[in-house]
Amino acid sequence: MKDLHLLFFASLPGALRVGVTGHRPDQLQQDATPRARDDLLSLFAAIETAAVRNLESNSQWYEPSKPAIRLVSSLAEGGDQLAAEIVAREFRARADEGQTRPRAADWSIDAILPAPKGDYVAASRVSARSESGQPVDAAGQLLAAFALADRLLELPLLTHDGTADGGDKPGPTKTLDYHLAARFMIWHIDVLVAVWNRKPGSGPGGAADVARLAFEAGVPVIVVDPEGSTPPRRLIEIDESGAGELDDADCRRAGMFEEIFSTLFAVPIEAESEHSNGGEEPDKLLNGFLAESWPENRGPADFDVLKTIASGHWPRHFRRLPIDPQGRRQGEWDNFLKEVSPGPALDKALREKLLPRFVFADELAVLYANKYRSAYLSVYSWAAIAVWVALLGFAPQTSLDPLCFKVILAVIEICIIVYISLKVRFGRGKKWHRRWLDYRALAETLRHVRFLACAGMFGGKPTAAEERSAWWLWYLRATMREIGPPDGQLDAAAIHAILWGTRTEELQPQREYHKGVIRVFERIERIIHWMELGIVTLTVLVLAGFIVVVGWYWFDQVRTTGDYAFAFKEGEDGPMAWVYQLKPLVSIFAAGLPAIGAALGGIKFTGEFRSTALRSTAMVSAIDDLEERYDAMLRGTKFKDARRLLLRTASVLSEDINAFRAIFGQRNLTLPA
Repeated sequence: MKDLHLLFFASLPGALRVGVTGHRPDQLQQDATPRARDDLLSLFAAIETAAVRNLESNSQWYEPSKPAIRLVSSLAEGGDQLAAEIVAREFRARADEGQTRPRAADWSIDAILPAPKGDYVAASRVSARSESGQPVDAAGQLLAAFALADRLLELPLLTHDGTADGGDKPGPTKTLDYHLAARFMIWHIDVLVAVWNRKPGSGPGGAADVARLAFEAGVPVIVVDPEGSTPPRRLIEIDESGAGELDDADCRRAGMFEEIFSTLFAVPIEAESEHSNGGEEPDKLLNGFLAESWPENRGPADFDVLKTIASGHWPRHFRRLPIDPQGRRQGEWDNFLKEVSPGPALDKALREKLLPRFVFADELAVLYANKYRSAYLSVYSWAAIAVWVALLGFAPQTSLDPLCFKVILAVIEICIIVYISLKVRFGRGKKWHRRWLDYRALAETLRHVRFLACAGMFGGKPTAAEERSAWWLWYLRATMREIGPPDGQLDAAAIHAILWGTRTEELQPQREYHKGVIRVFERIERIIHWMELGIVTLTVLVLAGFIVVVGWYWFDQVRTTGDYAFAFKEGEDGPMAWVYQLKPLVSIFAAGLPAIGAALGGIKFTGEFRSTALRSTAMVSAIDDLEERYDAMLRGTKFKDARRLLLRTASVLSEDINAFRAIFGQRNLTLPA
C-alpha cells in the first residue's frame, strides 16, 4: 500500500484528448487516402506543438513534464484506422513497438468500440472496399488496430428495449449502437478531427453524424477533406441538410491550435462577483491551492469538542488530530473499486491520480473548516468574556485601589479586543472561509468522478459562467482529462457492478453521514436554544429577585413609617446595607448574562446548525429515492437508463454541494457587534 502523499502532486500533468472520425473507404475517392494521411500527419504534429506551447505558457499550473495526448477512436475501417496507424508509427513511443525516437508529447490510443470485440469484428468482417462478388476480409485489419490501443472500451450490444446484452452472439433483437458510441467518444474528447468530405451523412455513427454531435456539444471540429485541395480547417457551421461550412484559415498555421487549446490549459482569470468566487480572481485562488502543503493535522479541535459533547460523549481530546489518509480513505476506495472492477488502467488512474487529489482536497477542507468554525466559536466566546471583564469594574473589592483595579480590567479588555480583531483579520486574510467552501466543493466533485469514470461518463460541458467563476471546476476537468475512459467490457454485468458499488459504497455512506449531521447539529441547535432560554430565565430571576427584595423593604418602610419615598441610605447600618452590597452584582449579572446569550446567538447564526440539519434531511430523502431507483434498476439493467441514473446521482449529490455553499457562502468571519 503506497502512502497517498507520496503519490500526490497538486499540480497536474497537461492532458489533451483528440477524437477522430472518418469515412469508410467506399465513400472516398481512390486517391483520397494518401492525401488524408499527409494531412493527418501534419495536423497531429501541429496539435503536439500547440499542446507543448500551451503547457509552457501555463507552466505554473502543471507538472514539469510532457503533455499527455490521447487519440480517441472507434478504430473503424477508413479514417479511424488511418489516424491510429499514424499515431502508433510516428508519434507514440511504446516499448513493444520498438519506438525509441523522443517525442515532445506522450501519445496514447484509446479505443471506444460500439460492441464487444467479437461482435464488432463480425459486423465489420466484410470490408467497405469490397466489390461485387469480391469480398475483402477486414477482420485482420480490425484485430491489428485493436492491438494498437492502450485502452479498449467495449460498449454492449443493445436490445430494442435498451437492455445491455450480456455477451451472447448477435441476434435479431440486438444491435450495434453507433450513435451511442459517437456520443460516448464526444464525452472523452477536447477536439475532434473529422476525415469528412463535408457532405450530409447517410446514417448514425458516420463521420457527418459524429461531426454534427461534436459541433452541437461545443467541441471544436477540425475537418480534413480528403477529396478537396484545401488544408485542414475548422468547422464553423452545419446547414439544415447536414453539409459543413469551414473557416478559411489553415489549422496547422502557428497560433490556431494554441487559441483552441487555450481554454483547456489556461486558468480563466475573469472574476464575476455574482458567481462562486465572490469577486476573487480564479487564477489566484488556484495558485493558493497549488501552494498548499499536505496537511499534518485537522486543525483546531474546538468544533470537534462541541460536536462530541452534542453527541452525548465526553471529548477524549482537546488537541489537533492527525489525519489518516492511508488507512481509512484508501480502505473506502478499495471497497468501491473491488465492487466495480473498472479494469487495470482505470483502476490505476483512480488510485494513483484521483484518490490522492480527493484526500488532499478533503483534508484541506476539514482543516480550514475547523479553523473557521473554531475561530467564530473563539471570537464570540471571548467577546462575551470581554463584556464580563468590563462589568467586573462594578464588583465590590477592598484589596486594590479602585482606580488601579479599573486600569487592570481595562488592559485585560483591550487585550481581548485586540485578540478578537487579529483573529478575525487573520482568518479573513488567510481566506479560511473561502478555502473551506472551495476545497469542500472540489473534494465532493472529485469523489463523484470515481463512479462516473467507471461508466465512462463525465457529464456535460460547463457553462461559460461556471468556467469563469469556479477555479475548482477547471481543476476537476483537468483531472478528468488525465484519467481517461475505462477499459474492458461495459456489458450488463459491468453496469450492474457499477450500480451496486455506487449504491453500497457511495449512497449508503452518504446517507449515514447525513443522518449523523442531522443528529449532531439538531442537538447543538437544541443545546444552544435551551442555554439561551436558561440565560433569559436566569436574567429575569436575578432582576425580579432584586426588585422583590427592594420592594419588600420599601413596603416595610411604608408600613412602619408611612414614608413612601425611596430614602434608603447607602452605607447606613440597618437592614438595607446588604442590598447596597448586592446592587453591583445585580448589575453585572443583568448585563453579563445577556452578553453570553448574544454570543450564543452569534454562534448559532454563523454556524447555521438548523439549516444544515434541514439540508441533510432533504439529502437523506433524496438518497432514499435514489436507492429505490437503484434497486429497481438492479433487477433489470437497461444501459441507457443506468447511465441516466448515474448522472442523476451526480446531479443530486452536486445539489447538496450547491446548497452547502448557499448556506455558508455569506457567513465569513466578522467582528461581533
